Amino acid sequence: MRRRQAGETAGDNTSGRGAGLAVANDAGPLSIRVAYHNKNNDTATVTYGSARNSFAAATWAFPMAKLYVAYGVNKGIFSSYLRNTANPYGYAVAPAAANITSDSADALLGVAVPLGRHNLLASWIHKNDKMAADRDADQYAIGYRYNLSPRTNLYAVYARMDNKNGAPYTPGNASDGGAGDRAVNLGMAHAF
Repeated sequence: MRRRQAGETAGDNTSGRGAGLAVANDAGPLSIRVAYHNKNNDTATVTYGSARNSFAAATWAFPMAKLYVAYGVNKGIFSSYLRNTANPYGYAVAPAAANITSDSADALLGVAVPLGRHNLLASWIHKNDKMAADRDADQYAIGYRYNLSPRTNLYAVYARMDNKNGAPYTPGNASDGGAGDRAVNLGMAHAF
């Protein structure tokens, strides 16, 4: 799939322009996804330059487990866009913009072990900050999922964050950025 977006500034066809490309391949137990995105962050009055994101991910389904691997590279300002730009990490005092990385690499290793209706889950995510401050972080997570039906499950997950050199990351999810360095997530999921 290829996507291209025209510029977003009147009289300037490059400011705000974005382009992306994604490729997928499923071959038996192996699934692979590769994606690239480039967005010009310039506005009518400020020149920021482009944000570039490259991403590759794969899953391999073995009879006893499913392995997950992903690697992403983020370059340029706003390349790792945060959902809450006013206070992206949920701290009582928001970190200065200079403390937010613009060049980084992210790696993920995960496993899901199905045991009938039960699933054991584990993952490790590493953030490699490529800026001078070298604010790396590691997140470790373990979880359990119980399948009530083919489309509905109950889940429990525990995650712990290990920040280095003052990195301000917190475990969270798409709806809540979280706070602190540990989190428990309990819930029910239903696929429509």
